[in-house]
Amino acid sequence: MNSTNQIIAFYIYDKNGNNMFYREWNREKRDQYHFKNTYNIVSVLKTTCPMFSPPQKEGLFESFVTQQYKLHFYESPTRYSFIVLTGVKVATLSQQMSNFYREVFVPYVIRNPAYKFPKDFAEPLPVINSEKFGEAVDSSVFQWVNRK
Repeated sequence: MNSTNQIIAFYIYDKNGNNMFYREWNREKRDQYHFKNTYNIVSVLKTTCPMFSPPQKEGLFESFVTQQYKLHFYESPTRYSFIVLTGVKVATLSQQMSNFYREVFVPYVIRNPAYKFPKDFAEPLPVINSEKFGEAVDSSVFQWVNRK
């Protein structure tokens, strides 16, 4: 990676860990195995972080940093998981991801009559294939790293 202030990838998962949306920039495409591993890593960190928190403090997992990238995590009240990989110098994106859920995901997906939810809630949610949603993702995530 040549920039410490770039967007690398964006993932959305349903409450069962099924990948609903994936967009990447500046790297090669990943396979379905990659999606499950990414979700599993975040799930472990999400459940482990509270164990290391001091008493009376809620230790929520929001991000972690390696030498190559920073992983940002947000879980909505309805248990959709949003993961963004960025360069290491990008500030934590918790608030931006929360706003994205309310301002983009809910209107473009949840309230969209064209998005078909399965009748059986145990079934995975369909992949989001909306071009307008993809454009909204692009617009949103690039604003996050270019903010002052």
